[in-house]
Amino acid sequence: PCAYKCKHLQCTRICSEPCDRGPCNEPCDQKLKCGHDCIGMCGEPCPRQCRICNKHIVQEILFGTEDEPDARFVFLPDCKHLIEVTSLDKFIETAFNNQNEDTALRFPECPRCKHNIRRCIRYMRISNRVHNLIAQVKTKILGSRSDKDLNNKRQLLIKEFERTDSNLKEISLGNKKALFNGLYDPDNYFTDDILILMTNTLSFLNEIDKLL
Repeated sequence: PCAYKCKHLQCTRICSEPCDRGPCNEPCDQKLKCGHDCIGMCGEPCPRQCRICNKHIVQEILFGTEDEPDARFVFLPDCKHLIEVTSLDKFIETAFNNQNEDTALRFPECPRCKHNIRRCIRYMRISNRVHNLIAQVKTKILGSRSDKDLNNKRQLLIKEFERTDSNLKEISLGNKKALFNGLYDPDNYFTDDILILMTNTLSFLNEIDKLL
């Protein structure tokens, strides 16, 4: 099964399929190094900032909800910004509900700096969807890739898989290895979509492993 889980939610699909669970909306119950409660969400990386010790950072106004006593925040690993979660959820939902042909291939953006949000676990489903759409467009434009191109991508993915397998500390790949073992057979054919999915899966597992 998928490694995307917390004590409240569990994805029931295998790694090669899109997750069937959304982000957890329960507050994180961890303690920070300072001893105060984490201000993040369950299943997300704990923000380093504390509501008490770093009040001036945490309550820096963007949407107007940052200074609420029960406000919760998401840390964006791509740009390192801390954003209040309910406002960020609405911001991203509105952006994607208003998509058109010109914006459908855009990743969600940080509302502070406009940096693409690619590695935030909470929005990984959206990022994966954009990756897949981009892959479909590339296929239409470029046509079939050469065997050399596909083999180069396969070899790079094998190296990344082996590196991830040796570096994971809290997660065992277990039966997920079956998804990647086919890479070693040169007669197996993988579409760009599958190779991108494998790459995203490895990135996702690395991020989950850091949380545990």
